[in-house]
Amino acid sequence: MQPDKALIAILIKREHSRLASQVKSLEKLLEKPYSHANSKRLHDMYDKWQDNLCDEKGLPLVLRAMSELMDAYDNRSEAVQDAWVEVSAAAGFYRMGHWAFVKHFLGNFNKYMNDFGSIRPQGVQEAVRTEKAFAGGRTGPHAQGPV
Repeated sequence: MQPDKALIAILIKREHSRLASQVKSLEKLLEKPYSHANSKRLHDMYDKWQDNLCDEKGLPLVLRAMSELMDAYDNRSEAVQDAWVEVSAAAGFYRMGHWAFVKHFLGNFNKYMNDFGSIRPQGVQEAVRTEKAFAGGRTGPHAQGPV
């Protein structure tokens, strides 16, 4: 069975978009004065990244940068902004490395994505067809029935 490139593209794009928005939210969090709640939020984000990011090759770089950011934040170091820049760069390297890894094994995704990384409409349509077939015609969050 051939891998469903359209679905893979959508899932990877979704993961990368979430990572980018979380890195952006870190920047806003760091503009505020130190608080225990924000420190906890950083630690929770680290745990979620460790559990949910799927590129095991690029993950250690992201986690190492995030760990340094947490240390700088918790110690109220002046290096917090530099640590955030490292997290941002690590997230960028993660995205590039992840795509390179996937493309190495599955080939190009030009049929499903444009040059800017956006999913083409036909990629979305193919993914929806796959989801419907997998779910027996049902779609949406409850497509696979009760767990």
